[in-house]
Amino acid sequence: MKLKAITHPVVGRLVPDEWEESLLCFREIPPLKQFVAGLSADALNHLDDNERKLVESWKEVPGKLVKHCRENQIFDGLRALGVFEVAFEKIRNGTPSEEQVAAYQNFQEHQVRICGNVAEALLRYYRVARTSDEEWFDDNDCPEAASVDELAALAALDSVSFTKHHCEGLSILLLSWQVDWDVEHGLSMAVWKDQVVGIGMEDIYDLSDLEQADFLVWNRSHMTESEREHLARVSESIGESDDDDDEDDDW
Repeated sequence: MKLKAITHPVVGRLVPDEWEESLLCFREIPPLKQFVAGLSADALNHLDDNERKLVESWKEVPGKLVKHCRENQIFDGLRALGVFEVAFEKIRNGTPSEEQVAAYQNFQEHQVRICGNVAEALLRYYRVARTSDEEWFDDNDCPEAASVDELAALAALDSVSFTKHHCEGLSILLLSWQVDWDVEHGLSMAVWKDQVVGIGMEDIYDLSDLEQADFLVWNRSHMTESEREHLARVSESIGESDDDDDEDDDW
């Protein structure tokens, strides 16, 4: 089924991505605006008139912006406004699932708390990762970070995705990051309800096994009690859903 642009009663206008697998929109996320890795309003001054007009039309979700939003200057212009891509992934039946919509509503209603937990977990991850390979971080000009504000200069939020995976009626969010300490791979973060349940690269894509994986940079020993409790519920739920649907395991 070919995806088409729709106006969803809760989310608003959504436009297919270039692969026609996800529906996209753009949203301001004020609590995470600091994570733009040093970008400022000055980035808008590097846009020509047409590019600036396109960036400033983000609320309308024009198809042209969806097509070009990954281009460097357009991307930087959006981030300078504190605007991020939001995707509803693996769309079936032409519209987001009930679980994706419920997770979107939960994020909108509780984004200050959710984003606060995200920032704090990212700082904990950074400290653990840096301790594991200080020489690598030093070589990439990534010093110790004493606070979220200091870390924000090294990490930029790339996008937010509401995945097809869900637990107890809420889709699992996947936050993608561009990070100075791993420019090639970036970083992914899985969030369920208001808790971070996974951080990593390839490791993030199998939360059903993550609860038992003590060998990863980020594992249960670095998580709060609430994060571990949420991970256990997500891990069990994903394991059950994978048993029922083996045709499409990816995120």
